[in-house]
Amino acid sequence: HYFKGDDGNFRKDNSFNKIWRSYTFDRQLRLIILDALERVEISIKTDISFDHAHKFGVFAYIRPETLPNLLPRRHEDFIKNIKQETARSRESFVTEFFRDFGDSHEFLPVFKVTEIMSFGSLLTFFRGLESHEKKIISGRYGVKAPVLESWLLTLNYIRNICAHHGRLFNKILAIKPFIPYKKHNPEWHDPYPIQNHKVYSIIMVLNHLVQVIAPQSNWQNRFTDLLERYNDIPARVMGFPKDWEKHEVWKEGT
Repeated sequence: HYFKGDDGNFRKDNSFNKIWRSYTFDRQLRLIILDALERVEISIKTDISFDHAHKFGVFAYIRPETLPNLLPRRHEDFIKNIKQETARSRESFVTEFFRDFGDSHEFLPVFKVTEIMSFGSLLTFFRGLESHEKKIISGRYGVKAPVLESWLLTLNYIRNICAHHGRLFNKILAIKPFIPYKKHNPEWHDPYPIQNHKVYSIIMVLNHLVQVIAPQSNWQNRFTDLLERYNDIPARVMGFPKDWEKHEVWKEGT
């Protein structure tokens, strides 16, 4: 866009360009975050479905006693949501299962139901697991169970922002991720503690998880490339401190 100055000459509307650059940067940021979220979601679903089926059986999730950390009413809501998600699905493996086994089974086996499960239902599933199951799964990601549960809660919130095209890059987070305690994960505090109120913390959480799940993904480099292409947008508005790339959590992937 251009505007006409007092001298009659047209000049570039820099204020509009700044707004447009902010919008396009935010869109690219959301796409990169969604890519990481997809990898995290698939990985957690795989862990939960395998471990739960191995311990209790492939249909055990419908029994409240196998998800002891959910109150009975919460488990009822969980199963209700599963029914709705199953009914909405148009996946061929869903229709084929009920075509072949619908006379004897009202629900999908866990390794199929997690395929169509929303991130919110996945979060509920994880919350309901036995404490020992949570500990085993969280250990695979190098953190304690309360930390991973907090991360999933925050990532569900972030996913909803991205899915509804909400502004993210300079947002103050309404649901903040736990930062691991220094005694358990000192790398999260070297050379300084990671602050958890802006998108900086989400980038660090996702970088850590992606390095565990798919270190070959090049996700870290794609994010830094994005910052370089939009170097007119100061990283500090996202909560990035000076020399953030020297932090031990970020250096995990280098």
